[in-house]
Amino acid sequence: MRELAHLRLVKGPPMTDGPAPTDDALMALAAQDDQAAFVSLVRRYERRIRSFCRLLLRDEVQAHDMAQEVFLKVWEKRRAYRPGGRMKEYLFTIARHHCQSAARKRAVRAWLGLDEVPEEQLQRPPDAVSALEEAQTMALVSAALHRLPEKFRVPLALRFVEGMPYEEIAQVIGRTPSAARSRVFYGLRSLAALLPAEVLG
Repeated sequence: MRELAHLRLVKGPPMTDGPAPTDDALMALAAQDDQAAFVSLVRRYERRIRSFCRLLLRDEVQAHDMAQEVFLKVWEKRRAYRPGGRMKEYLFTIARHHCQSAARKRAVRAWLGLDEVPEEQLQRPPDAVSALEEAQTMALVSAALHRLPEKFRVPLALRFVEGMPYEEIAQVIGRTPSAARSRVFYGLRSLAALLPAEVLG
């Protein structure tokens, strides 16, 4: 059984009142087996990592499981973490790699006939969500985003959902800031081509 299996990662008790400790400070405490510090770190990022995984995997349940895997991985490697104010990039990089691996495994299993991949997970056309009038624009953009290649989908999510600067995006995708900027630019062009005229205004 995994070392962290007994921890309630997201529902653990908060740390004591006072100024919020930095990510690096929490990881330094976690490296000394301070579980409360690590739970605080998880609470800080879990929702964002889960949303990112959902965008890549297009599956809510699998995204939840993958987010847990990301934090389990960080816990296992807690003593190897080197402080430098880059915990956010560190987490999103691990999440990206885990999701890529899971997607490859899922594709192989589907190709071998071991799993059935629902059609709506492979392609979500914009008109599939038109009935949700109160969230129509958001749903259309999300559906179009899911249809983009990962090389565009990831930078766009990091830029416009997470609000990351290009330098941080570059760290996550393993490219230069210039390349990250280029992928966001061309990703927006591709996204616009998938959206109906009324959404674009």
